Amino acid sequence: METLELNDLQGLEQSDVLGRQLSEKEHQLRQLSSRLVFPPSFQSAAGFGALGKHFIGGYQGLVVGALAGYFINKGKKMSDMDVKIIGKKILALRKEIEQIRKRIDSGDTAIEGIMSSEQLKAYDYDKYEFTGKWKKFIGEPQVNFAMMVFGLPKSGKSTYCMQFAKYLSNNFGKVLYIAAEEGYSITLQNKVKQFGSANDNVFFCNYREYEPIRELLIKNDFDFVFIDSVNYIRITPQQVEELKHENTQAAFITIQQATKDGKHKGEQEFAHNCDIIVKIDNGIAYQNGRFHEESFMEVFPPKEQNEVIGYADSEDDDEGESAQESGDDFDYGD
Repeated sequence: METLELNDLQGLEQSDVLGRQLSEKEHQLRQLSSRLVFPPSFQSAAGFGALGKHFIGGYQGLVVGALAGYFINKGKKMSDMDVKIIGKKILALRKEIEQIRKRIDSGDTAIEGIMSSEQLKAYDYDKYEFTGKWKKFIGEPQVNFAMMVFGLPKSGKSTYCMQFAKYLSNNFGKVLYIAAEEGYSITLQNKVKQFGSANDNVFFCNYREYEPIRELLIKNDFDFVFIDSVNYIRITPQQVEELKHENTQAAFITIQQATKDGKHKGEQEFAHNCDIIVKIDNGIAYQNGRFHEESFMEVFPPKEQNEVIGYADSEDDDEGESAQESGDDFDYGD
């Protein structure tokens, strides 16, 4: 089913727009529900069957494709985490559908223009129900929120984002982490190991140009996109806005470098177009956003002044000293 684009809204009655939105949401709900009802082998059989019919033709192509898809994914099962995330998406879609139906039934079809204070007060926005430290730090952000994270080198930007990506992927959906600055390096591998962010809902890419990133997002469905960093890719605020417009289901988290005086590098539009701004300074994250009052959170223990622990030619050098005992158990990263 085609996605409702912004240009499609022009020239349509508002009631027609709501009707199309309702139809699209119901279609998405049916697709997600089928993933819980039918195992991956049957889903794959249906998809390969359609391909077989297209390329081979007729009933024979349908059967050949369906059998191929079935046996490729035979025995595969969805993980408990996948079931949990799909369940949350289904609940969110049902909530959206209920909201749209209420607006249609009440005659409140205005998408743009005037809204009464009572309508605005009662409007039910689609949001992520964060818990624990993330709720205390950010609140409950609206779906497709925009966040900017910035700080000096080694302040903990990537460390914070890895922790955040782990939380999002474990609870709310698929994450794409664009590691343009680090690439597929050992430091990135170490961070994945340290924060346990290696799961089926986290994906990495090392693209360093705008167009390949744009094409990747068009062809795939991600709920959260981290861009590390916009300065390295030299992506503009206008290009970030284009990505948001083309991927309305996704939240975007852009990582930026900081100047020596502690301000973010790049145009001020980056900050103006964000819902949440997070500054990382010596292992502490400071949040200023639309969904929660100003707050701070420890990313890692602040670095203390280096302590002399020995010399290379010392006879009593203890090579068996653990990393934890020496205080070097943590890669602070970027």
